[in-house]
Amino acid sequence: MPIVRLILLFLGLFVLAPVWAKGPSLDVVFDLDWTLFYPSKTSPNSNSLSFGPDYYVMADGAAQVIAALHRDGHRVSLFSGGEDGRNQALAEYLLEKVKAQGVSDFAFYKVLSKKDLTPRPGAAPDARFSERYMKDLSKVNEDLSRVVLVDDMDKFAVRGQEKNMYFLGTTYAYHESFNPQMQGAYDPPNEAEWLRERRKIMTFYQAFKAASTQAVGDEFLPSLRALARGRPLCSKVFSN
Repeated sequence: MPIVRLILLFLGLFVLAPVWAKGPSLDVVFDLDWTLFYPSKTSPNSNSLSFGPDYYVMADGAAQVIAALHRDGHRVSLFSGGEDGRNQALAEYLLEKVKAQGVSDFAFYKVLSKKDLTPRPGAAPDARFSERYMKDLSKVNEDLSRVVLVDDMDKFAVRGQEKNMYFLGTTYAYHESFNPQMQGAYDPPNEAEWLRERRKIMTFYQAFKAASTQAVGDEFLPSLRALARGRPLCSKVFSN
């Protein structure tokens, strides 16, 4: 299925979002690099945003999903290890695209940056960035039972907050279409992986919607993690 048709199919779900049953309000926190945006040293297409020496392409469905989450009554925040100025620029770009979906009253609850990261105790000075710092979700909401972090790096989770992580899995560079001749380290190895990459934000929303409307209380986060791993919801979540 061509990617444009796929996006239109998901858009149908977003249009219907307001009439779906709403669960309690939750905090959804998105990473930026390789989650909502693809960073690149060259401009992949005419819609890419430039900031400093880099270009950024927004992930498919990002604006639509954020708009749908807002319509459903949830708060949306951003948390990236990038510098504050760059993160704010990407947030403003996203805000414009989200408002274009017809939600003029939307605003990000929080935009957290490198200065908001928590140093990981005992990390080696030469360790990878994701192994030296953590994203403490209590900076968004101290009630961690109501917070989800959508990220491509599961190592950013604070100890004890692993249950709050919606891990996107392996991510790849942005490509308009799949080309089997692409052999780079960050290129999708096959068409199925390319399509999974292009669908990742929309796939998250489907899982989040199912868990947040069907799971009860403390079952929400485990149910969402199960869906992220391709497992069905436990039957007991339908008991009420």
